[in-house]
Amino acid sequence: DVCSSDLGTGGTIQVATDTLNIKGGSQLSTAASGTGKAGNIQINTDASRDLMIGFDLDSQKGSAINSKTTAVGDGGLISLGNSSKALTIVGYGSITAATQGGGKGGDINLKGSTIQMSQTSTTAQTSGSGRGGTITVNAGSVRLDQGAELTTRSGVEDPKVAGAATGAAGRIEITAKGQDGVTL
Repeated sequence: DVCSSDLGTGGTIQVATDTLNIKGGSQLSTAASGTGKAGNIQINTDASRDLMIGFDLDSQKGSAINSKTTAVGDGGLISLGNSSKALTIVGYGSITAATQGGGKGGDINLKGSTIQMSQTSTTAQTSGSGRGGTITVNAGSVRLDQGAELTTRSGVEDPKVAGAATGAAGRIEITAKGQDGVTL
């Protein structure tokens, strides 16, 4: 957990591995609660090997990779994989870039020679006045199955929470240059 609570920028979480298991409610997270920007999360962005991220098989665990801002500082960038190697993300986890204040929500970049996602939720959202971030997916082929989702949204998820988001939702940009393209 890397936090920026005032003027400074949060630190970077950088991981280079073949397999990253995030289970039992574990989280990799960065946050900003002041004017500083949340730190970035980079997993295998420079490594020349395939990456498999495994979340729980139980949807109730709450394991996650996330970056959020609750004030005027911007959210951090979440970057997973690189364009020369396969990226596989499986299990009931979440990858989220969110803003709850005036800062812009962070972006999520997924890169791979191929990308396959099963069951995982990837979301860029705003529940404040800041604009939601962009989810960018760039690969030769992209496959989402078993309920995997890419989502941008503006609004409060919990109807018990007062207030409405005024920030615009982010964008989803998918580029699949290979023969198999995109499979949803």
